[in-house]
Amino acid sequence: MTRLERIKARAKAATEGKTCCRCGETLPLSSFHIDSNSSDGRRGACKSCRAIETRMRGDWQRKWREEHRGHYNAQAREYRKRKGAVAWNKEWNARYKAAHRRECNANYAVWRAIQQGLLTRQPCEVCGKPDANAHHDNYAHPLDVRWLCPSHHKRHHAALKELDK
Repeated sequence: MTRLERIKARAKAATEGKTCCRCGETLPLSSFHIDSNSSDGRRGACKSCRAIETRMRGDWQRKWREEHRGHYNAQAREYRKRKGAVAWNKEWNARYKAAHRRECNANYAVWRAIQQGLLTRQPCEVCGKPDANAHHDNYAHPLDVRWLCPSHHKRHHAALKELDK
């Protein structure tokens, strides 16, 4: 396709919209991802169809990993042996634990209390999601924790960093 034909195709698509190659609907250009290799500058499938494809691919990959877990884990072990990753990780963990002894001890105390039934996991205190992490406001009191989901935990730490500035 010549440069002139590409320009005409883009101008036509900008005025009329574009038809999705998956669902067949004619939609505005904002419903398609940008693709500089395409003649009209947009992908062939609309954003909602691409999202469905992405979810299906993710489901397929998870299923494949479950079915081939032994092979997958064996490959990972072999890679770590070849690259010396285990030794490096042990060194890194030792350095981290030495530098953050108080935090590591507090996290271990929470883990141990959960294992012994002294502390129970709670849902996120902000949104109520069940997969919450223990957050320590004060590491001197290791079992005095707030339960935050990963996204709210990350936001809380970002807010604390902003206050420190």
